Amino acid sequence: MMEAAELMADMLKARKDLGLSAVVGDKASAKLVEALAALGEARSAMVDMHGQLNEVKLRMGIRTKLAGVEDKSGDLGGTTGQSEGLRTVA
Repeated sequence: MMEAAELMADMLKARKDLGLSAVVGDKASAKLVEALAALGEARSAMVDMHGQLNEVKLRMGIRTKLAGVEDKSGDLGGTTGQSEGLRTVA
């Protein structure tokens, strides 16, 4: 959406910089506005879909769990600071 909006701004600026009439490129601008509206609707639909899937997940009793590598010994690889692809950062 951001890139499409930037395209619209660039088109308007180019028309102004070239001193062209507002009707030049009007149909192309209208198509871009349609595309922006469609992108906005698609974004809203994706957000709604994620919300609905989250409701299904909760109804099924599935809870989000954090997963990852946990070194319970507290040792991250001795003197080198590396262990199986992990490194200590300051």
